[in-house]
This record gives sequence, C-alpha cells and structure tokens, in this order.
Amino acid sequence: MLCAAALLAAAVPAWAVPESLLRNSPFMPAGSAAPTQPTQPGRLELRGIMAIGGTPKFTIFDTSNNRAIWLAVGESDGGIRVSAFDPATEAVTVELDGQSQRLTMKEAQIVNVAVAMPTPTANVMPSPPAGANPAPAGNEQEIQERRNRIVEELRRRRALRQAPQPQPATR
Repeated sequence: MLCAAALLAAAVPAWAVPESLLRNSPFMPAGSAAPTQPTQPGRLELRGIMAIGGTPKFTIFDTSNNRAIWLAVGESDGGIRVSAFDPATEAVTVELDGQSQRLTMKEAQIVNVAVAMPTPTANVMPSPPAGANPAPAGNEQEIQERRNRIVEELRRRRALRQAPQPQPATR
C-alpha cells in the first residue's frame, strides 16, 4: 500500500494540488494532518517505503547517476546511509558526504498525454464471411415483399404462442 502511495505521490507536484484537497484528502483518515511538503529538490529523493518482514525499507533515488537503492535504517550503499525514519511524517534522514538531509516522499508529476482517436470511416457494409451465400440484391419491391413475409410469419408464430393450449386428458 505504501508503494502505491509512493507512486501516486511521485506523480503530482505540490503546486498542482488544490489546498482544499490537501486539507481534506480522501485517502487520509478524517482529522489527520496534511502531508508534509518535501524539502528543496536535491540529489537524493525518497521514492518508496515498504515494510519487509516488519522492517521498513526505503527507496532512495540518486539523481546524479539515476540509481535507486533500497535501504533500511542503519544500512548504507554507495556513500548513502539512512540514519533515521519518522513514521508519523513518513520522512527519512539520510547522510551523504558527511551531510545529513531529511527526505519526504517525492511529489508525483502528472503529465497529460494527447491520445489520437481513430477517424470515423464511411459506413461500409462488411463483406460476408467466406463460404456464406450473400442475400441476392433485389429491387425495392422485392425487399418490401420479403419484409412483409417476415412480419406475417412473426404474427403467425405469436398467435400460436398466445392460443390456448389443449390440456392433456387426465385419467
């Protein structure tokens, strides 16, 4: 669930979210505080939080080399060390080159994509399947006569269904 929230949070910039939605988020419990805003964009970004075996792990993305790593508190990789986690604000403190930095979830950026709709084509009768005998083309009078025969057959069948059915004789 946290990964889905991380992906969603990574898709919307803070300036694009209406203030009323931040105060009354449909995804937060009623009366909870609005999510914290991220620190200044920098080299490191928090992109995901997931509990594995009860231990939270964090995706730290390094923008300088486009590399993401999963680390738990106390672990380090490539000079990046996660030193603390605040579950209330979902923020981590990381150390890089002797500097400590607090990271919150990267805000998502939603990009509108134009979708090309197929252009309507002229109404063309589909060709009959292979092996099918297409109905012979006829003039308007023949077509009307066929329609009349179909209508009469439908009326006849309806009358048969509605006629009282003879009851079987009982002994």
